Amino acid sequence: GPALAQRRWVAEISESSTETSPDNLAKTLRRATIAALREGEVGTDPDLQRLTSLGARAFGAPMGAVALLDDDALWFCARHGFETQTVPAEGSPWASVVSLSDIESLIVEDAAADARFASHVLVAGPTALRFYAGVPVTVHGQKIGAIGVMSPFAGIEADAGRMAALADLARLAGSIFELKDEARVKARVSADLIREEWGHAL
Repeated sequence: GPALAQRRWVAEISESSTETSPDNLAKTLRRATIAALREGEVGTDPDLQRLTSLGARAFGAPMGAVALLDDDALWFCARHGFETQTVPAEGSPWASVVSLSDIESLIVEDAAADARFASHVLVAGPTALRFYAGVPVTVHGQKIGAIGVMSPFAGIEADAGRMAALADLARLAGSIFELKDEARVKARVSADLIREEWGHAL
């Protein structure tokens, strides 16, 4: 079940990492999750794609995405309204909402006027990001990415109701990732059992 899959998943990561600080553990968990998701072609998952369009629609924004933080890069594994797949993480509001442990959401009224984000390629480049609202996505209790909405127009309303809806979508995204990881672990265990049975038979 999910609890067994989680224990196996954490055990796999513990075996592969000698770094035990919270920050390093979070990075290792993100790496393992993203590697598994890439293996499972999660970028084509219709449920994740649907979440991004629902988020954008809730805010009346033209763009939405689920982004995973992979070391120094952001991977937009599902997106609505734009085509960018990866961008540098540093200086991005997407990375901030994942990496800052003391926040549960992030709203940026005008990224071009915000010194933290103004030079990032999403803001200074063709996407021309101005408004951003994002909520972390967690898998097995660890932040691995975020779901968010973007607009080239500043000042979109981000009231409590809209942010609550985005948080619900973040929880759904986390559940999708966990189910996919559970399926991956089960498939690996089944393959190991089959190999073991063949070994005994021979």
